[in-house]
Amino acid sequence: MRWIALLTLLAGCVPADEADPAVTPRLDAGPQADGFVAPPDRGRPATACDDVRLAAACPPGSNPVVLTEGCVAGAEFTQDDGTVTGFCAREGECIFACNFQDPCRCGVDRVTAEGVFCTDCREAAACGDAVCDRGENPQICAVDCGETCVADNERCIGNARQECEENGRWRTLDCRGDQLCQFGAVGNQIATVCQTRISAGGGDFPGFGRLEVPVTGDSMTIRFRERSVGGTGVRFVEDGARVLVQSGARFAIADPVGGTPLQTTNIPVGRDFSASPARVASAGRWPQLSEFFDDTGRTVEQMVHDGASAQPGAVALSGDDRLMAAAFAVGRRGGPQEPVLGIWRAEDGRVDHLLRFVDEDVVASQAPATAVALGLDGAAAVEARPGGIVIVWNVEQSRYAHLLQTEVGTVQRLVPSTAGDDLLLVGGDQGLELWEITPQPRRRWRQPGEAVRALAISPDSTAIAVGTGRTRILDAADGRELFPIATAGALDFDPRGGRLLVGDVIYTDAL
Repeated sequence: MRWIALLTLLAGCVPADEADPAVTPRLDAGPQADGFVAPPDRGRPATACDDVRLAAACPPGSNPVVLTEGCVAGAEFTQDDGTVTGFCAREGECIFACNFQDPCRCGVDRVTAEGVFCTDCREAAACGDAVCDRGENPQICAVDCGETCVADNERCIGNARQECEENGRWRTLDCRGDQLCQFGAVGNQIATVCQTRISAGGGDFPGFGRLEVPVTGDSMTIRFRERSVGGTGVRFVEDGARVLVQSGARFAIADPVGGTPLQTTNIPVGRDFSASPARVASAGRWPQLSEFFDDTGRTVEQMVHDGASAQPGAVALSGDDRLMAAAFAVGRRGGPQEPVLGIWRAEDGRVDHLLRFVDEDVVASQAPATAVALGLDGAAAVEARPGGIVIVWNVEQSRYAHLLQTEVGTVQRLVPSTAGDDLLLVGGDQGLELWEITPQPRRRWRQPGEAVRALAISPDSTAIAVGTGRTRILDAADGRELFPIATAGALDFDPRGGRLLVGDVIYTDAL
């Protein structure tokens, strides 16, 4: 079974009075990113169907023809063999067809202001893979596109998601014009999601969020060794009162101030993990999400079915404990891989979004992201791909907002700021960079050199801690070194500032 399907709507023309406006995809219903939208009426009568208006309403590569019978706006004209010859549109009372000058034999990939883009027939999956792919329909491939409806099942038909209702009928939930319906097997059911069609630009950058904890310390003057935490430190929790640590092969909670014994958990330390104030996420084919304060854990909802390959990459949690992100390269076993960034809801482990960047002119590698980060509130996600490309996503829009070309080699660490200033630290095997993401991305400074193993930014964005086998505190303004620290290990600033966790030791700004 194919995990990701590139699909097109295989709908026929029906009388306008039978159309259900709640489920019919409309190209004249308003702006859709990267989708063709008929221009608004400029004061001329709604019944006017002159050639100028129609020529402007149809995309390049198609010819407008006025229809005498109504049809569903946006519905495609599909022949029995799956060839799409055009689509229906509407301008006020004027109903017309946009007939493709070159019919799409294997379906339509997308229609934009630049023209009609047909699906590459080499990408169309064979009949019998349980997916109604481009070029398939109930007439030529009943096994994939049949009308059998089982309650609670979902499927993709063209650019539309469909859910089977209890009455045995499919309910259509349209994706946006720049999206495709994609799916992954969850148990014995098919879960679907609307996902970006092809790396369309123009998404809004939502920001990394702001930590609403008053900063009382001075991170730029951290110099003094305070105390050991009783284990290999991971990060501050409970607003800095306690520390999450690795104790052997398990996680534990340390109280370095009160001196109480470690509060051990049953949560194992994974190969690649991320910790938020209350949770730990571990990477893997089936990512694990654990709550360390009540010592519970679970496997999140499956994103790929058992028959697909899934090479796991990096994992991250949002600072508000709401979302988890994990990178994969997925595909058929023995076949090509496609990098995907999955977003799960931490509360129940359900898949929330699938983000994919597939422009091979920019990122040709099939490997998963080498580093992943989520903003404080999870609204923005960041992933690093081979070649030093960093992709900044708007999670809710399922669209990338910015592409950054870094010069640090293979990116190994991504750290967004929590001060509301939208800074992004990028650490690789050839150095460190600090980026300002808004209003337009700008690299503030770069330090070439040693491979970055650990990285943190203070809660007020004044100081940076970087580990390269040794630890240095830098001035965030220009990257100059403020103070070296002999200890090495994971790095994390106290959310109130003034303290820094370095491995198993806490350093502070005063004796």
